Amino acid sequence: MITSDLLKGTRLFASLAEEELAQLSGAAADVSLEPEEWLVREGEKLDFFVILEGALELSKEIMGRQVVMARLGRGVFLGEVSALFGVPSLSSLRATSKCRLAQFGAQLLQGLVQGPTACGATILKTLKERLAESGKHALELPAARVQVIGSQLATDLSDIRAFLRLNRNSVRMD
Repeated sequence: MITSDLLKGTRLFASLAEEELAQLSGAAADVSLEPEEWLVREGEKLDFFVILEGALELSKEIMGRQVVMARLGRGVFLGEVSALFGVPSLSSLRATSKCRLAQFGAQLLQGLVQGPTACGATILKTLKERLAESGKHALELPAARVQVIGSQLATDLSDIRAFLRLNRNSVRMD
Protein backbone atom coordinates (compact mmCIF):
# COMPACT_ATOMS: atom_id res chain seq x y z
CA MET A 1 0.00 0.00 0.00
CA ILE A 2 1.31 3.42 -0.95
CA THR A 3 1.33 5.83 1.99
CA SER A 4 1.50 9.60 2.26
CA ASP A 5 4.93 9.29 3.90
CA LEU A 6 6.31 7.32 0.93
CA LEU A 7 5.13 9.98 -1.51
CA LYS A 8 6.30 12.87 0.67
CA GLY A 9 9.80 11.38 0.51
CA THR A 10 10.01 12.14 -3.21
CA ARG A 11 11.05 15.48 -4.69
CA LEU A 12 7.92 15.65 -6.84
CA PHE A 13 5.46 15.41 -3.95
CA ALA A 14 7.53 16.87 -1.08
CA SER A 15 5.74 20.25 -1.09
CA LEU A 16 2.19 18.86 -1.06
CA ALA A 17 -0.10 19.23 1.94
CA GLU A 18 -1.02 16.13 3.94
CA GLU A 19 -4.55 16.19 2.53
CA GLU A 20 -3.26 16.14 -1.06
CA LEU A 21 -0.77 13.38 -0.24
CA ALA A 22 -3.56 11.29 1.27
CA GLN A 23 -5.62 11.67 -1.92
CA LEU A 24 -2.68 10.71 -4.12
CA SER A 25 -1.66 7.73 -2.00
CA GLY A 26 -5.24 6.46 -2.11
CA ALA A 27 -5.27 6.66 -5.91
CA ALA A 28 -1.82 5.09 -6.45
CA ALA A 29 -1.24 1.45 -7.31
CA ASP A 30 1.68 -0.24 -5.52
CA VAL A 31 3.91 -1.94 -8.12
CA SER A 32 6.81 -4.24 -7.20
CA LEU A 33 9.48 -5.49 -9.60
CA GLU A 34 12.21 -8.06 -9.14
CA PRO A 35 15.69 -7.52 -10.63
CA GLU A 36 15.69 -7.97 -14.44
CA GLU A 37 11.88 -7.74 -14.59
CA TRP A 38 10.48 -5.40 -17.25
CA LEU A 39 8.17 -2.54 -16.27
CA VAL A 40 7.46 -1.81 -19.93
CA ARG A 41 8.89 -2.63 -23.31
CA GLU A 42 9.22 -0.14 -26.13
CA GLY A 43 5.87 0.22 -27.92
CA GLU A 44 3.68 -0.81 -24.98
CA LYS A 45 1.28 1.41 -23.04
CA LEU A 46 2.86 3.13 -20.04
CA ASP A 47 1.17 4.91 -17.12
CA PHE A 48 2.79 7.56 -14.92
CA PHE A 49 5.14 6.11 -12.27
CA VAL A 50 7.29 7.39 -9.42
CA ILE A 51 10.19 5.22 -8.25
CA LEU A 52 9.94 4.79 -4.47
CA GLU A 53 12.69 2.18 -4.01
CA GLY A 54 15.29 0.59 -6.27
CA ALA A 55 16.47 1.47 -9.75
CA LEU A 56 15.42 1.04 -13.38
CA GLU A 57 17.42 0.95 -16.56
CA LEU A 58 15.99 2.88 -19.51
CA SER A 59 16.93 1.36 -22.86
CA LYS A 60 16.05 1.72 -26.52
CA GLU A 61 16.26 -0.83 -29.30
CA ILE A 62 18.72 0.47 -31.89
CA MET A 63 19.73 -1.58 -34.91
CA GLY A 64 18.33 -4.74 -33.29
CA ARG A 65 19.95 -4.47 -29.84
CA GLN A 66 19.03 -2.88 -26.52
CA VAL A 67 21.14 0.21 -25.78
CA VAL A 68 21.06 1.57 -22.22
CA MET A 69 20.25 5.28 -22.31
CA ALA A 70 19.92 6.06 -18.57
CA ARG A 71 19.66 4.66 -15.07
CA LEU A 72 16.78 5.96 -12.97
CA GLY A 73 16.64 5.83 -9.18
CA ARG A 74 14.53 6.69 -6.17
CA GLY A 75 12.30 9.72 -6.59
CA VAL A 76 12.45 9.83 -10.39
CA PHE A 77 9.13 9.95 -12.20
CA LEU A 78 8.52 8.55 -15.66
CA GLY A 79 5.83 7.78 -18.21
CA GLU A 80 4.51 11.33 -18.48
CA VAL A 81 4.84 11.42 -22.28
CA SER A 82 2.92 8.18 -22.78
CA ALA A 83 0.27 8.97 -20.17
CA LEU A 84 -0.35 12.58 -21.23
CA PHE A 85 -0.34 12.03 -25.00
CA GLY A 86 -1.67 8.48 -25.17
CA VAL A 87 1.32 7.25 -27.17
CA PRO A 88 3.16 3.96 -26.66
CA SER A 89 6.35 3.98 -24.63
CA LEU A 90 9.31 5.30 -26.60
CA SER A 91 11.74 3.14 -24.61
CA SER A 92 11.94 0.06 -22.40
CA LEU A 93 12.35 0.04 -18.62
CA ARG A 94 13.78 -2.86 -16.62
CA ALA A 95 14.54 -3.20 -12.92
CA THR A 96 18.21 -3.45 -11.98
CA SER A 97 17.31 -4.16 -8.34
CA LYS A 98 14.18 -4.84 -6.32
CA CYS A 99 11.88 -1.93 -7.10
CA ARG A 100 8.77 -0.39 -5.68
CA LEU A 101 6.86 2.17 -7.71
CA ALA A 102 3.71 4.25 -7.31
CA GLN A 103 1.55 3.99 -10.43
CA PHE A 104 -0.91 6.72 -11.40
CA GLY A 105 -3.42 6.78 -14.26
CA ALA A 106 -3.52 9.37 -17.02
CA GLN A 107 -6.50 11.21 -15.51
CA LEU A 108 -4.73 11.74 -12.20
CA LEU A 109 -1.62 12.93 -14.05
CA GLN A 110 -3.77 15.44 -15.96
CA GLY A 111 -5.05 16.72 -12.62
CA LEU A 112 -1.51 17.14 -11.29
CA VAL A 113 -0.37 19.00 -14.40
CA GLN A 114 -3.39 21.33 -14.44
CA GLY A 115 -3.62 21.77 -10.66
CA PRO A 116 -2.35 24.66 -8.57
CA THR A 117 0.58 22.79 -6.97
CA ALA A 118 4.23 22.89 -7.95
CA CYS A 119 3.91 19.28 -9.18
CA GLY A 120 2.44 20.36 -12.51
CA ALA A 121 5.25 22.83 -13.21
CA THR A 122 7.88 20.21 -12.28
CA ILE A 123 6.29 17.57 -14.53
CA LEU A 124 6.01 19.97 -17.49
CA LYS A 125 9.56 21.27 -17.05
CA THR A 126 10.92 17.72 -16.95
CA LEU A 127 8.76 16.75 -19.92
CA LYS A 128 10.21 19.62 -21.94
CA GLU A 129 13.79 18.65 -21.00
CA ARG A 130 13.21 14.99 -21.85
CA LEU A 131 11.66 15.77 -25.22
CA ALA A 132 14.60 18.04 -26.08
CA GLU A 133 17.02 15.31 -25.01
CA SER A 134 15.22 12.65 -27.07
CA GLY A 135 15.54 14.87 -30.14
CA LYS A 136 19.30 14.97 -29.63
CA HIS A 137 19.43 11.18 -29.31
CA ALA A 138 17.37 10.78 -32.49
CA LEU A 139 19.90 12.86 -34.46
CA GLU A 140 22.73 10.64 -33.19
CA LEU A 141 21.12 7.45 -34.49
CA PRO A 142 22.61 5.91 -37.60
CA ALA A 143 20.62 6.47 -40.76
CA ALA A 144 18.78 3.49 -42.14
CA ARG A 145 19.77 2.06 -45.48
CA VAL A 146 16.91 1.56 -47.90
CA GLN A 147 16.98 -0.12 -51.27
CA VAL A 148 14.24 0.98 -53.65
CA ILE A 149 13.63 -1.38 -56.54
CA GLY A 150 12.84 0.48 -59.74
CA SER A 151 14.27 2.80 -62.30
CA GLN A 152 16.06 5.99 -61.24
CA LEU A 153 13.79 7.76 -63.73
CA ALA A 154 10.49 6.25 -62.48
CA THR A 155 8.31 9.22 -61.55
CA ASP A 156 6.02 7.15 -59.31
CA LEU A 157 8.98 6.57 -56.97
CA SER A 158 10.02 10.23 -56.71
CA ASP A 159 7.90 10.93 -53.59
CA ILE A 160 9.31 7.98 -51.69
CA ARG A 161 12.88 8.92 -52.69
CA ALA A 162 12.33 12.51 -51.51
CA PHE A 163 10.82 11.33 -48.21
CA LEU A 164 13.70 8.97 -47.52
CA ARG A 165 16.32 11.62 -48.28
CA LEU A 166 14.60 14.18 -46.02
CA ASN A 167 14.68 11.64 -43.21
CA ARG A 168 18.42 11.07 -43.49
CA ASN A 169 18.19 7.73 -45.29
CA SER A 170 20.57 6.81 -48.04
CA VAL A 171 18.72 5.72 -51.16
CA ARG A 172 20.10 3.26 -53.69
CA MET A 173 18.18 2.57 -56.87
CA ASP A 174 18.41 -0.84 -58.54
